[in-house]
Amino acid sequence: MILMNFEQILFPLTGDIANLLLIIEWIVVFLYFEFALIFLHRTLKFKKKLKSYQERGYVFLFLGLSLMIFFFILGDHYAISQGLRLIYLNCGYITLMFGALIFIFIIEMYQIFLKKYLFTLIFVGDIILYIIFISININYGQIATHTFWVIFIFFFIFYSKELRTIFKSQPSLGDFKSKYLELVFGIFFTILGFALTTDFIIQSLGLILRFIGNILQLFGLFILFLFFISIPSFLEYDWQKKIDNLYIIHKSGLLIYVKSFLGGDESPYDSSISGIITSLKMMLEHISNKEDISVIEQKGKIIIIQPGSYIYGVLICEVNLDSLHILLNNFIEKIEIIYSNILKEWDGDLKVLRPIDNIIKDYFF
Repeated sequence: MILMNFEQILFPLTGDIANLLLIIEWIVVFLYFEFALIFLHRTLKFKKKLKSYQERGYVFLFLGLSLMIFFFILGDHYAISQGLRLIYLNCGYITLMFGALIFIFIIEMYQIFLKKYLFTLIFVGDIILYIIFISININYGQIATHTFWVIFIFFFIFYSKELRTIFKSQPSLGDFKSKYLELVFGIFFTILGFALTTDFIIQSLGLILRFIGNILQLFGLFILFLFFISIPSFLEYDWQKKIDNLYIIHKSGLLIYVKSFLGGDESPYDSSISGIITSLKMMLEHISNKEDISVIEQKGKIIIIQPGSYIYGVLICEVNLDSLHILLNNFIEKIEIIYSNILKEWDGDLKVLRPIDNIIKDYFF
């Protein structure tokens, strides 16, 4: 019979199926840890700490998950007594809770779901209750974790709606619906797989369900891996807030167009930007023979220079993003396609180039 009583399952687990479970569960630990490293790499990639840096939250979430499964392995496969096993299990739960709390706090720093820091406060209360429960009786720990999963699932429902909006606004992702479904299915199979490994399930159905649950977790993590490596850094989705100014300069050295993204437009004849233009022209002289995009860091700002056949596009921004490279390149190509005859022998008449203001709206707004 598949049905088994909990008393028949002794800890630490032994036997062939226990050895197989141990191998799979160590793989799950390393996969969660690998996800944490992926997001840590993205976090360290940029020098500045920017507000859209949601990767920091994912580092703590996946690190918490990795440590949780690690403690579960210690409890189920190596603990020499039921009391020690319960200590390991509760260490795993509390590690995940704090990792999830930091994740939710970082996300809610920049996103409001119903009310500012609502889920963070609820989560803090839940952790306090959990500590009270295990202080009274350590056996209550597993029961007290049920509220954690309910709260976290509700939070992720709200958060996933925000992610859907983000994906939809990123043309480079292609079919955003398929990417969003990857995320949803990855999370679904991972959570379902974890649920099948809990004591409540194996009390009734035995270790075979734990094996199936581990396989489903691996499948869900594989889908999530494909999802995360296919999307750019979260900074890329917030590129509008990273731009200071846009300049278009003719290869003769004359300034064609200036656009400020700091709250107002600048006139090309404004004397306040004359120093900036002089510096830009000096930079352009040094890269005049280059055909590829150039990136210069100066005084804490990033200057991206895209050369065209007749003009240079120059972006002054806070951080060097792939999205800005693509946008600037496409923007310059569009202008040169429309105004190629004029720019080829441009006489300095700015009036004929005024419609550029309409083109910029298609790319930077």
